[in-house]
Amino acid sequence: MKLSPQQIRSITQGAARIVEDEKENVHFFRFSEEQEVSVIAHNDCYRRRSRGTSNIRMSFETDSRTLSLCIEVDRIFTPCTYFGCSIFCNGEKVGMIGSTEKIEGIHTGSYELPEGNKRITIYFPWSAITVLHALTLDDGASLLPIRPSRRILVYGDSITQGFDASLPELPFSVRLADAFDADIRNKGLAGECFYPPLATISENFDPEYILVSYGTNDWNGYCLETFQLNSRAFYENLRKLYPDVPIFALSPVFRCDWDNIAKRPWDFSLVFEQLRALADEIPGVTYIHGLDMFPNDPAYLQPDGVHPNDLGFAAFGDNLIAALKKYIKA
Repeated sequence: MKLSPQQIRSITQGAARIVEDEKENVHFFRFSEEQEVSVIAHNDCYRRRSRGTSNIRMSFETDSRTLSLCIEVDRIFTPCTYFGCSIFCNGEKVGMIGSTEKIEGIHTGSYELPEGNKRITIYFPWSAITVLHALTLDDGASLLPIRPSRRILVYGDSITQGFDASLPELPFSVRLADAFDADIRNKGLAGECFYPPLATISENFDPEYILVSYGTNDWNGYCLETFQLNSRAFYENLRKLYPDVPIFALSPVFRCDWDNIAKRPWDFSLVFEQLRALADEIPGVTYIHGLDMFPNDPAYLQPDGVHPNDLGFAAFGDNLIAALKKYIKA
C-alpha cells in the first residue's frame, strides 16, 4: 500500500508547506513562500539551504509488518557530501538510508517491523533537499497520524539547521522536538545573521514557544553597531508578530576563535551583553547563555572549530532541554 500525498500530509511534521508534483512525488519546505522569497532576496545563496529538510519528519502508528521508503535527495550546497534519513520503531532505530559519498539521486530502503501496533518516526536529513517518491506499508495496514502536543518555532544559523551532525536525529533542534513532543518549525539557515524582515512574516502555524539563536555569524561578519541594530529590530519585530508567545534568546555556543581579537575589532562577549540587555528590555524574552550548552573545549567541535560534532550536539541537546524545562512544563 503506497501512501497517498494526502496521507503523507497527515503524518508530516515540521513543514511550512508540502507540494505534490504531477507524478505524486512529495516536496517538503521549511519556509513559507513569502519567507523563502524574503530570505532569497536578502541572500541568494540561501535558496537551496532553505529547502534542506531540517526537523521535518513523518510520525505515525501502524500495524504493518513492513515499511519501504524511496526518496530523492540533492545537496543544499557543495560542502555537504553526506546525508542520512533515519527510521525508528518504538524509539529504537531500525534502519537508515544514507551515504557519505553520493547525495544526488534516488535512494531506497525496506525494513521488517515487529508484530502489533507500533510507533514509526522517520527523520529527514538536515543536510539535503528531500523529495518523497514513495512510502509503502502492507496492504490494508492501519495508519494513525501522531499529533505532537506542542508547537515550537526556531530561528537560527547553521548550528540550528543541523551542521554538522552525522545523523538527522542528533541536532539540538531535533532533540528538542523529541523531548517536548513538539512540532518544530526550523528556520535555521547556514550563514544567517539577525535579519529583521524575516521576523515580520508569519505562516500557518501558531507557536506556543519561540527560540532564537543568532549571533556567531553577526560577530564574524558585521560591525558592532549593525549587530546591535539588527538584533534589536529582530526581537522587536518578533514581539509584534507574536505578542503573547514566550521567546528564548539563545546566545552563541563556544567557538575556538571567540577570543581572537585580531579577527574581529569587537569582543565576542558583547554578543552576550547585547542579548542579555534585549531580554531585560523586551517583555516575554528569556535569555539562555550559549556558553553553558557544552564545555568550552574543542573536543566538542568539528575541526573547523565552530560547529558542534556529535558529542557537542549530544551535550547541547541535553543542556538546552534542561534549561527549557524550567519554562516549558511537562
